[in-house]
Amino acid sequence: HAQAADSPDEAVAEQLAIVGARAESRGGHEAAASAYARAAELSTSDALRAHRLFTAARNAYAAGLAERADALLETARPMADERPLRAGIDRLRGRIEVAAGSAVDAHRIFITAARDVAEASPVQALEMAAYAGVLRSHGIDSGATLPPGTLTTEIAPEEPPRVRCLKLLAETTNREAVHDWG
Repeated sequence: HAQAADSPDEAVAEQLAIVGARAESRGGHEAAASAYARAAELSTSDALRAHRLFTAARNAYAAGLAERADALLETARPMADERPLRAGIDRLRGRIEVAAGSAVDAHRIFITAARDVAEASPVQALEMAAYAGVLRSHGIDSGATLPPGTLTTEIAPEEPPRVRCLKLLAETTNREAVHDWG
């Protein structure tokens, strides 16, 4: 059906997304990336297209295809209206930059993404800030910063362990970067 489709067809796109999910669940990341990418081509809305391109990129990266993943992300980002989706795209862009590009650019991407998503998704923002903090603690600094008060690293006992861990990581890497050993 996907090969025969010559225009957007959401029913076929949805079937391909299911094929992609099945391939991904079995570790077939390259096949999943191809299925999701074709599903994106056949999608009837930019929102669905952006989600499917992001999922294709995530799978391409997992398959070791960083350049393909980066190209898919470049296509997806302008279509992504949801801040959390854009942050997910930027997080993967930053990870690709760390692995195969410029760590300085990755730092800037993480800081910008954290700032952009802080209000809509504080945990995502915290994750980006932690990535940027780790880079900064290793001497990699783009000069980009989060405005004061963007995120809180104060720990509340009722928070999930992952959130507490991210807050501690963000706080300690920021302190380490300025040699605040206390």
